[in-house]
Amino acid sequence: VAFRNNLRALAFLVVIHTAVLVPLLPFDSVQNVSVRPRITVHKTLDSQRRDVHKLFEDIRSSAMGDSADHLPGPEFGFIPEYVGSALVGNANLKWRAPCFAENQFNVELGNSSLRIEFGNAKRIGGFGCGDSYLITTSSLWHLMETRFESVHELNFGDLDPIAIEDIQLNGVHLFRFRDNLASAVSSAFSTLLLFESALSRGPKVSAASARRNLAFLRKYAGVEMPPRKSGGAPTPGFDPSLVQSGDLLGIVRLDGLDP
Repeated sequence: VAFRNNLRALAFLVVIHTAVLVPLLPFDSVQNVSVRPRITVHKTLDSQRRDVHKLFEDIRSSAMGDSADHLPGPEFGFIPEYVGSALVGNANLKWRAPCFAENQFNVELGNSSLRIEFGNAKRIGGFGCGDSYLITTSSLWHLMETRFESVHELNFGDLDPIAIEDIQLNGVHLFRFRDNLASAVSSAFSTLLLFESALSRGPKVSAASARRNLAFLRKYAGVEMPPRKSGGAPTPGFDPSLVQSGDLLGIVRLDGLDP
């Protein structure tokens, strides 16, 4: 119980912090942002170019399906959609988003620096509508929201040779969240609650956790698991003679892992 209360309190503070501060961040008013790499890569890159485009698309398709913007519930809605990768020396990456019809993304690479130009125009969403993005490579990442028509310039400096080679091979990857960043945090919390019983390592699954997992199975997989009417018997109407060699008997524990 104490674990669940602490978990909910922590998540509540994170949601409130994000909901209050994210709208105040100068995502659109600042046109020049200097950012240092947040992660350093210490591994040798493949000599041949990896098909990261297909990799991201396969991961997204497997996790979310083809209707990522129309999920039946908040769970797993925090996973961003892969928009594409901007390659050094190639034409601008262009796409359409829910709030702005025209968006473009371009990268320029120096000896130890990276310059990203991100432009958006032609608002198609309502007033205050904004698109949220994750910009990333194997050695850096940046979150941003676009709420007004403008051109944003991001500058990353002091990149090591491995980070430079990765950008040359694979480009800079762009992901779009299906909603704003505060909603992404809320979605992550809703997803985390599915695993409450597994994280608490208790011997039993709480009634609330079971209800959340049953609702998830119903919304996302169309699986209905009505309560038994046999007084709690472990194997109601089970005929042992039906079990054949090679049959699989599965036990479902509604703790977020088995479903």
